[in-house]
Amino acid sequence: MIGNSSIFGFPWPYERSAVGFVNQKFESQRVPAHLFNLGFVFTYQTKEAMILSESLAYRPDFIVYGVTFDDFAHLAPYPYPPLATFFDSNSRLVTQLAADPPPTFEEPFRLYRDAQAASVRPWASWIEFREVGTFVRLAVEQTAKLLRQKMFPEFEEKIPRTHRTGSRYSCRKTLRSFEGKYVNWKDWNMLRYLAQLRAETGVEVLVVNWPVVHEPRGDCYNVRYPTDDFLDYVDWLENEASELGLEYMDLHDHLTRRDFLDSVHPTLSGQRKTAAKLAPRIRSLLDRGSQ
Repeated sequence: MIGNSSIFGFPWPYERSAVGFVNQKFESQRVPAHLFNLGFVFTYQTKEAMILSESLAYRPDFIVYGVTFDDFAHLAPYPYPPLATFFDSNSRLVTQLAADPPPTFEEPFRLYRDAQAASVRPWASWIEFREVGTFVRLAVEQTAKLLRQKMFPEFEEKIPRTHRTGSRYSCRKTLRSFEGKYVNWKDWNMLRYLAQLRAETGVEVLVVNWPVVHEPRGDCYNVRYPTDDFLDYVDWLENEASELGLEYMDLHDHLTRRDFLDSVHPTLSGQRKTAAKLAPRIRSLLDRGSQ
């Protein structure tokens, strides 16, 4: 399963993500399958194309793509500092994909290749310094977690709630921000790449329109999207999946406001509800493929 931070399960540990709950259901029902979570904290289709390209070496039986409208932001190169690290750390793959790009991704991979060739790394020193601190904190946190689990196995880790936007956001700011990020948003299209892989390898694909919160205000669906543009995305995604012959599942309105920590990240109950819908759909597709 590939996707953004919502699929990754942020801020919950892996076993409490929707993917983790799907695997628990598979184990309890003795389903001989395991869903690997290749979600990455930042949302970006170009990044998903890289991860998917490299994952093919492990010969997956099935690909699940959890997608939100955020993934279609039309930005390159380096929209966010952490993604700059991701692309710079995979410069070989960037060059490889720029030479033979997945369908519709010719432009972004060319931009990343050219930026790397020109050594355009506007925050490289800051990123490298920050990574050292991140590594040290991670090592300390993991050591503490292992010690706590060993010494106090009954202790259950608490995840703090993140700040909710609710209806307090400014729709005017949302509209202004959206205009800059989503120009020509259909031009880079992971579904085209998934359809190509399905045709070449026979691996089945399930596209899941992942849940996001519905908190309407003025002309906005929530703090991230204008209503008309978001509904256009929902219709387009379903039609595009159908046209390409990809299995499709729409969960965008599956959860209530109370099932979200913020505009896109579900609570623990939201993760469980999403897994309860996702697991039987994946199982039915696996059963169908084995017949």
